[in-house]
Amino acid sequence: MAAAVRGFAALRAADLDPQSLEDAIQPISDFVDTSRAFQQNAYTTFFDALAARLLLAAGRPAQAHDRLNIGLQLANDTGMHFYDAELLRLRARAQAQNATRRADLDAALQLARRQGATLFELRAALDGSGLDGQSARRTLADVVSRFPPDGEWPELARAKAALNEANPQLG
Repeated sequence: MAAAVRGFAALRAADLDPQSLEDAIQPISDFVDTSRAFQQNAYTTFFDALAARLLLAAGRPAQAHDRLNIGLQLANDTGMHFYDAELLRLRARAQAQNATRRADLDAALQLARRQGATLFELRAALDGSGLDGQSARRTLADVVSRFPPDGEWPELARAKAALNEANPQLG
């Protein structure tokens, strides 16, 4: 889907371009809504997450929150829970209150751990690393320890850098 490619490109740009974000949001939202209307739900939650990421980057957290809730509801309705940890992690970013942000991140961490989705667990731990100080750093260090030492995931590099920044003796 060309809109998804444009959306990922807009999110990865050095300077977020509001028009590029907007140009990607509507086609992705339309695709997801049309897919649901025809009950073609395979991977729909992945596209809900992409639309939400674009909405968050465009400064529209309430709409992102709504889109993520729609994705989580679809997962509950269909039993298709492969992307729930990511939906919860992203919903945490759309939360206005630290307590609800923390609750969504904790739920994302626990679900990713139960599903053996270590990359999703790492992403949630990274997002939570600024919220709870030492406890969050321990969680992040635990998740990092379960990756191969020579792993080259961008999230892993960011996690190692965050841990080294917090405790330079680890490096």
